[in-house]
Amino acid sequence: MRINRFVFFRKQNLRGDINNNGDGALCFANAPYGGRFGVSFRKLRLMLKYLFLALAIILLIIWGQGKLGNLGISPVLASTAPEKLVIQASFLTNEGHRLLALGDNEEALETWQQALDLYEKLGNNEGVIGSRVNQSIALQALGRYRYACQVLLPALNIDTISRKSLEVDSWIYDYFSHWISPVTFRKWYNICDPATEESQIIPEQPHSLISATALRTFGDTLRNIGKLDLSNKALQKSLQIAKDYQSDLDISAALLSLGNTERALYNQAVDKYERNNSGRNERRNEAKMKVEQALEYYRNVTNYPGIQITQIQAKINRLSLLLELNKWLGEEKQDPETEALIPEIESDMASLPDSQITVYTKINFVKILSSLEKKDEAIKSAKDALHQAEMLKDERTKAYAMGTLGSLYEEINNLDNAEKFTTEASNIAQSIQAYDIAYQWEWQLGRIYKKQGQVKGAMPQALREASIAAYDSAVKDLEIVRQDLLSINRDIQFSFQDDVEPLYREFLELLLKENTTSENLKTAIQVTQLLQLAELENFLQCDYSQLESIDKLEKQPDAIIYPIIGEEEDKVKIDVIVELPGLKQLKRHTNIINKTEFDKTLDQLRKRLSDKDNDVNELILPPAQKLYDWIIRPVRDELPDKGTLVFVLDSTLQGIPMTILYDGNEYLIEKYSVAVSFGFQFEDAKPLPSKGWNVLLAGVSEKAKSFTQDTQDLPALPSVKEELNRIRDTVETEEILNQQFTKQALKNQMEATAFPVIHLATHGTFSSNPEDTVIYAWDEKIELKEIDGLLRQRGQISDKPIELIVLSACETAKGDKKAALGIAGVALRARSRSVVASLWTINDNSTASFMAQFYQELNKGMTKAEALQNVQKDFLHNPKYSGYEHPYFWSAFILAGSWL
Repeated sequence: MRINRFVFFRKQNLRGDINNNGDGALCFANAPYGGRFGVSFRKLRLMLKYLFLALAIILLIIWGQGKLGNLGISPVLASTAPEKLVIQASFLTNEGHRLLALGDNEEALETWQQALDLYEKLGNNEGVIGSRVNQSIALQALGRYRYACQVLLPALNIDTISRKSLEVDSWIYDYFSHWISPVTFRKWYNICDPATEESQIIPEQPHSLISATALRTFGDTLRNIGKLDLSNKALQKSLQIAKDYQSDLDISAALLSLGNTERALYNQAVDKYERNNSGRNERRNEAKMKVEQALEYYRNVTNYPGIQITQIQAKINRLSLLLELNKWLGEEKQDPETEALIPEIESDMASLPDSQITVYTKINFVKILSSLEKKDEAIKSAKDALHQAEMLKDERTKAYAMGTLGSLYEEINNLDNAEKFTTEASNIAQSIQAYDIAYQWEWQLGRIYKKQGQVKGAMPQALREASIAAYDSAVKDLEIVRQDLLSINRDIQFSFQDDVEPLYREFLELLLKENTTSENLKTAIQVTQLLQLAELENFLQCDYSQLESIDKLEKQPDAIIYPIIGEEEDKVKIDVIVELPGLKQLKRHTNIINKTEFDKTLDQLRKRLSDKDNDVNELILPPAQKLYDWIIRPVRDELPDKGTLVFVLDSTLQGIPMTILYDGNEYLIEKYSVAVSFGFQFEDAKPLPSKGWNVLLAGVSEKAKSFTQDTQDLPALPSVKEELNRIRDTVETEEILNQQFTKQALKNQMEATAFPVIHLATHGTFSSNPEDTVIYAWDEKIELKEIDGLLRQRGQISDKPIELIVLSACETAKGDKKAALGIAGVALRARSRSVVASLWTINDNSTASFMAQFYQELNKGMTKAEALQNVQKDFLHNPKYSGYEHPYFWSAFILAGSWL
């Protein structure tokens, strides 16, 4: 079965924690990004993440049973309330735990709601708090982390949260509306929204162990939605209450949770270090400080006797974190602490009873043994875990144990056993709709088939088709659950680099083998589009499934070009697929290039274009021609003589303006208008009318307050005033300049008028890290996550997207090869069909001339791509722009999104 994303993907009933932000985009928990490590270590992290999640949920259940299971049966209560209600509430509480242990999470949630109603009637505050904690546990088990957070808020007396107003899914409110008011609901919703600031204060709680439990559960849910600082505050309060009561069980549980939050902060710091070349020493030191704090919390768990599994989980978390740290620091020799932990954990696990958590704990440890090349021990432990799972008759656990055993056989190249166990694990996971693990085993099965083909030399057609079918199923199942996986807390988070991108890349490699079929090329295009969308959704933490595939839009460009980048050892493989609208046949050409040469060429072009003093003939044209030879020359005869080319670019190419490609005589822009697509577009795109549209102009020409915040010192932009003046002479505008251009003023303008075009002439930075993608107003910077909030009120006066956003003085983050993600992020967050943005800052009067003519061309009714092409060609050849023919002045501006 071939992929049809628009029919098959995004089964809403299977989706977890999402929020309709009011403009059609579904935003989910904003977890930080995953670090970049070696392939083998990525595999270890991928395997461990599922197990950390399972263990975390089961630990919540264990901590809850007993403590939260018999709330309400007290002599005082029995004497003042109907005994029947007391017994019924207690029964419902215990019944909820039984249902949760069986995996019937929704029934458990409903059962605890009934218990909550009874405890409220009885006036039993501890019973009420305990029921809310139980509901939070069930919601976490369902993957609904934001709602797991919300349900705890009344138990913690948190009723004033954030100024931000959100639109919410009606079914979410329907669920909560029978016991809270709309005003209170909105306040609660905001603290549990990952996009809001972490400035909330957690009020003091009644001194009781049930409060300690509620705070700990709250801290865990905050970590799940990426609010790490607030998570730390809640967990510290929980720990203090537990210490006051000298409750070893609650102290050890709080320490384990604190370790997990510090670990999340460590991974966040590592990612910032890996993504940006600036401030690396400071970021590295921050990461080392966080990891030491996490390890200290894990070590301290053993000082407080509690539940045995808590102790073991702390040791396993400690061991895996030490391995992660050693890998990051590049240390070959194992730390003595690591060596000592292994036999200690083995001894502890020997006394664990047969249970679901024992199976998960063993599988967790199996992964670590395997990563340490202790394959025989790992296989023996995996078989023991599988036997226990079969005895428990737990199909989900059995599927995971069986697939894990298959992965171990794959690692030692026992491919027959690998296929046998992986196939059965995949079938079980599919039968119980456990798509989060089904996709892993389908992916694994696809790899196994590939390896079996490699053993035979030339891959037999039957094995190739079987491998393609397995990858096809894996991608489909991943698309069902991907947003839920990416919203899980950072220490068990499913990172894009580890768990999503490699699947798509491997599938593309398989589809694009020599002598591939036309059908496989079509699938490759779909997978490429899905990869782009997945990367954007991961970057933005939002679901943009309402976008239309670029090749499904009614108005098509003259050609769509897909340069698909793959790596093969020390080589880079570029598959260029050309889609000509109206023609069924796809054209494809493959280039194999030395990886060092490829990377060097891209790096040279990026750096040299941003300096106007670089000689064009000697320094810019040679790499520009190489790129043309790799991407365009092989398919040049398939392209029309003129028209619009739309590039669906791999993220490694998005920082290079395609207009600069040079054939030896002329630039690509001299022959074609050019746009870059995200792979998908907002529907119903059309050119601006020739007259009657207006522009909101916002700019900063002087030294703004925000330019000197956060230890930076950005220069004034004196040419901005002239730029806005010349645009104002061309089209109808509203303007906010310098001190008038505050964040609030921009919001007010958006609420007052549905401008089709917004022009921002101020400093800004695009980055592959959403936190570092910012636009500078006069008073403060506007972060990417705030953009949709500033523009949200537009939906009350117009249901149409913004047609165009122009960012004329921004730049991509230096050293960040995927920084252009930030450009796409701004467009999608603002719900704009198109964005024209500069890849580097051009602090020169040329921008005023460029933008004035761009708006003049738009006013003629031509498409955005044609308007941009006309200006760029004039800068190259028109004598009135003499001195601006250097690519520094004109190639910086790219059009992303709709070309119309």
